[in-house]
Amino acid sequence: MLMSARLKNLFLVIILSVFFAKNTKAQEFADVSYYLIDSLNVDALDESDRYMLDSLLAIYHSSEEDSAKVGILNKITNNVMNDKVWPRYNDLSMRQAFSRMFSKSLSKDQQKYYAGIYASGVGNVGYYEDQRGNTPLALEYYFASLDVKNTMV
Repeated sequence: MLMSARLKNLFLVIILSVFFAKNTKAQEFADVSYYLIDSLNVDALDESDRYMLDSLLAIYHSSEEDSAKVGILNKITNNVMNDKVWPRYNDLSMRQAFSRMFSKSLSKDQQKYYAGIYASGVGNVGYYEDQRGNTPLALEYYFASLDVKNTMV
């Protein structure tokens, strides 16, 4: 009798496991080689953000110039409204702009362009913190953004 109760419980666990496995959809993430960021759930984006992201990334991948690519990442940051997505593209554009803004192989105008993208990204971090109610930190980022812009003038 004890064994049959254990078997019934085991059978019930197996049945429930199969039921939940069949009725639970695993979260699928977008291809990082195309979307450039890891663990992006494009199905969670609203239609306008998805359209904006897909349109701009198509241009990004067809571009050969680094400056165009960084500019497109900045456009994604400024046009995608999802607060779980745009900050990640902002971070990517900041890293790419920062890595180029001091390059000696670039003209001063090109360095200023990348510095402008970087400064915009720093300002966006300030906006993000401000929206979360962290005004003192937001102000630090806003002022840092201005410092970058003023340094490159």
